[in-house]
Amino acid sequence: MRLTYKVLSNGVSRRIVLLFIFAAILPLVIFAGLTLYQVRENLVEQHSQQLRKMAKTIGMDIFEGLQYSKDQLQLISSVLNVENSLDIANYLQHSDPIQVDRFYSLFILSPRSNTHVLYGTLRHESEDLHKIINNQFVPTKAMLLVKSGKLQNHNPSIYIFVPMNKSWPTGDLLGAELNTNTLLNTDLLSTQNEAICILAQTGVPLYCNQEKNIPWLARIFEFSHHSNNDNFLFLNDEQQEMISAYWSIFLKPHYQVDHWNVAIALPHIKQIEAAQAFQVAILRVGVITFILVILLSISSIRKVLHPLEELLTGTRQLSKGLFTTRVSIETRDEFQELGISFNNMAERLGNYFYQQKILIDFSSQIQHANTTKTALKVAFEAVPQFTHHRNYLLVHIDAHSNFYEMDYIYSDDKKIFESSMLHMASFESLPPTQWKGTLNNASKFLPILSEAGIPSAYEITLMPALHNGRVKAYLVMYNLNSTELGEGTQSLLTQFRDILASALSSITLKKQLQYQADHDSLTGLPNRKLIKIKTEKAIQVARAQHHEIAIMILDIDRFKMINDSMGHIIGDELLRQLANRLSQYTSRRDLLSRFAGDEFVLLFTSERESIRNTIPDIIDRLDSVFVNPYNLGSRNVRISASKGIAIYPDDGDTFIDLLKNADAAMYQAKRDKPGSHAFFSKKLQDSLSDEMEIEQDLIDALTENQFELYYQPSIHLPSGKLIGAEALLRWHRPEHALVSPGIFIELAEDTGLIEPIGNWVMKHACESFLRWQQQGIALEYIAINVSSVQLKSSKFVETVKHILHVTGMKPSHLELEITETAFIKDYQASLEKLKELRTFGVKIAIDDFGTGYASLKYLKQLPADRLKIDRLFIKDLPENQNDAAIISSLVTLTKELNLELIAEGIEKDIQRDHLIKAGVVMAQGYLMSPPLSNEDFRNYSISNRQVPCLGSFSECSE
Repeated sequence: MRLTYKVLSNGVSRRIVLLFIFAAILPLVIFAGLTLYQVRENLVEQHSQQLRKMAKTIGMDIFEGLQYSKDQLQLISSVLNVENSLDIANYLQHSDPIQVDRFYSLFILSPRSNTHVLYGTLRHESEDLHKIINNQFVPTKAMLLVKSGKLQNHNPSIYIFVPMNKSWPTGDLLGAELNTNTLLNTDLLSTQNEAICILAQTGVPLYCNQEKNIPWLARIFEFSHHSNNDNFLFLNDEQQEMISAYWSIFLKPHYQVDHWNVAIALPHIKQIEAAQAFQVAILRVGVITFILVILLSISSIRKVLHPLEELLTGTRQLSKGLFTTRVSIETRDEFQELGISFNNMAERLGNYFYQQKILIDFSSQIQHANTTKTALKVAFEAVPQFTHHRNYLLVHIDAHSNFYEMDYIYSDDKKIFESSMLHMASFESLPPTQWKGTLNNASKFLPILSEAGIPSAYEITLMPALHNGRVKAYLVMYNLNSTELGEGTQSLLTQFRDILASALSSITLKKQLQYQADHDSLTGLPNRKLIKIKTEKAIQVARAQHHEIAIMILDIDRFKMINDSMGHIIGDELLRQLANRLSQYTSRRDLLSRFAGDEFVLLFTSERESIRNTIPDIIDRLDSVFVNPYNLGSRNVRISASKGIAIYPDDGDTFIDLLKNADAAMYQAKRDKPGSHAFFSKKLQDSLSDEMEIEQDLIDALTENQFELYYQPSIHLPSGKLIGAEALLRWHRPEHALVSPGIFIELAEDTGLIEPIGNWVMKHACESFLRWQQQGIALEYIAINVSSVQLKSSKFVETVKHILHVTGMKPSHLELEITETAFIKDYQASLEKLKELRTFGVKIAIDDFGTGYASLKYLKQLPADRLKIDRLFIKDLPENQNDAAIISSLVTLTKELNLELIAEGIEKDIQRDHLIKAGVVMAQGYLMSPPLSNEDFRNYSISNRQVPCLGSFSECSE
């Protein structure tokens, strides 16, 4: 027993024992573990399949119940179409008594939100049902709706709807609230031991036979979007591990809703009971094997205990840094050889650790050097630690494309000297390996050596410090005895040079990275990070000295057009040329930076208190940059730039505030006149605040029904008959007067709100037109103004068709008014869209004709039905002969092109009479009627007792 204790008290012997144990036990543990794992996995998979099958069975029963209910509803709707006064309760009782238990209620839901209950009681407001149905219902298809219960603990209600009449898919719907208990068979599910939940498409539980576990249901809902069935483990509220499976009921093809999910969970412990007994047996076998291995390993190491203890003691001494430690082993076997090797190793380790220590110290010192000069000085002072030779110097090499710079450092035992030199030669002329030769030969590629006072008779040895194959420095030794460079010294000097090269490269890289971080890669100008730092420092100085500074943002006008038409490569070249010119016209006191895209930011400082008076001279100097054209490829391009200026401290006391206000001033200058400049002011700030307030109110206007349509009548001039109307948008802005489109349409286009607003206008205008038809006001058309932003949308044609389909409006009654500038911006794409809509039957009118950029070429190609003469050509009639000539020409032109002509802005009888005489027969204007609200427009038609023209325009003109 004492021998066994002695064996186990030795750390090395204990490790050997453990090695034996590990070698014997590990295969058994791995085999047992894999086997146990496979058994557990098989059991889990088996039970998971059972749970999935159970979930599928429940799901199929639910699906069949839904299908049966839908079939019964369709049958009832067919019967109701034949016999309106059918007693539904009696019908259900006699046709199939089971149906009585399937439905809580039956009712008819009309498109006008009216509800007629046929059977039972409707437990939800019909308006809520109608709103949801109206948003989701697809004609001719049945629809399933899950409505949350009014009380928190109540299960949701399930509704199913079918069209009453297939020939009128958007008419009345026959709806039924299903009996959840009957549909889901809750009586049966409540008796199951498993936890079962039925989830609607939104993840809301329709029924759970046990208390709801919200995290479990949330995971079921999340997983069901990736797979229709799966299983996973989770912890219930009692922290019991459960295995769960689910199956998805696909309902969308039948009921216009996403799938429902049937989820089932069972305690995990019940599924792996068979694996527990196997685990106990494995543990017993492992214990027996462990005891046997210990006994065998102790017996094997008794003979080697003493040598191991000797080696262990020596190793511990080495680990403490006592490299003079030696062991004495005389066993005349392999252990004695091991002892001799140990002693040799201890000696070599002592030498090695000394060398590594001085290398680590040198590396630590040089890594803290931030400049090349500091690194060279640290390296120069460290050389004596690596060699006994004292005749040496260091030369740093900074290579460029066709020259390299040299920095050297040497000593005459009293003083350290430093010098630099530029040499025009190729970098490849430098020897990349150790070189020996005369001073004259070395001076051919390192001429700086001639300044170091080295006697010409001495032999020169150059030892390069390389990084990625490039020379970064030379350790230069002269008058060197070959016996001074032994193998150990050579190795040390090699590592010394590697550390030196790495440190010099790191310093160079830091400089490059810092430059790249602070400068724009395209133009080489300071970037937004550096201009921010410089501006903040300038603000601190100006605050202390009570001076002003100025920030200017310079933005190229119409740069996007250059990029789009000539390409981004040409755009980049323009930015480079502009940056070069601006740099030439910017003083050293100022800072020019490329901030982003085509924006440049300039910082102007002054030692005087006011800088505002010097800005006009600066702007005149900068404007000269744009006098001459820019040579871009084969073209000479002239550009301009808008400029905004903000002054510290009047316009802000931080970089962010100054930049924001200068940017606002720049956009104001761009709006007023491209190429001009503007100073930030309180008035501009108030204007921006008003614009921001309007923008925020505009966002809420559509959702809060603040818009209203007014209608401008279109009149047949000779007869005075009403032909059509133009829909005009008005905004009832809260706490403000009625807002006209001229104030907010441009803002809506800039913010992207114009598309939903335009779609709202089109839909409501079509609905108004159809109501007027039902009231006996039969117009030929209703006109809608279309923004260029809407026209550019890829979904524009699809949107127009969809609105016509939803409202039931005939395409021939809708006229889209497009301005010249709207289709000129993207002419080819706009032309294709307008052609498609016109082929579909929609009328196209060119609004404000003659005031934009359209030529007769465009007029010839456009698929237009009508031209609108802008009020610009009407207001001075008949006195202005030029306007009269233009009107006469347009009448002739439109007749030749088979186009209709309408004049707008008629305010005087004399204007109307002249237009009639000139041949213009259709017009709008305050003379006939101003824009009217929906009700006023209806009254206008009735009060004038006009019979609207029901024929074509040509028929109305006769």
